[in-house]
Amino acid sequence: MAVLSNNSYGKSSVRLVKVVRTADRHELKDIIVDIQFTGAFDKVYLDGDNRNVLPTDTMKNTVYALAKKHPLRTVEEFGLALAEHFIRNNPDLSKVTLDLIENMWNRIPVSSASGAPSPHP
Repeated sequence: MAVLSNNSYGKSSVRLVKVVRTADRHELKDIIVDIQFTGAFDKVYLDGDNRNVLPTDTMKNTVYALAKKHPLRTVEEFGLALAEHFIRNNPDLSKVTLDLIENMWNRIPVSSASGAPSPHP
């Protein structure tokens, strides 16, 4: 008889770019998110019941939806909010593993007509 040992799945390389526009400056966040769910997914394999499995595109769209509402001050704060959301709304999960990588952007040293650095990324 077969035995299921590791029940996990996820979505890799979710690319998130968010521009926060203020009156005098634009800030850019560029983050790549990898999501891994571990939990009680035996029913999927044993009974063909995938009602409690969150589709990977829904994982991706959740990243985008939370990012829209979240200030994204740090990737750690955003990762915590994302993990809490997934755990709270998916009872079959026992563990969520997130890897977040922030790609840093530098401003191009272009001066405006007044000689001041450009406020835009």
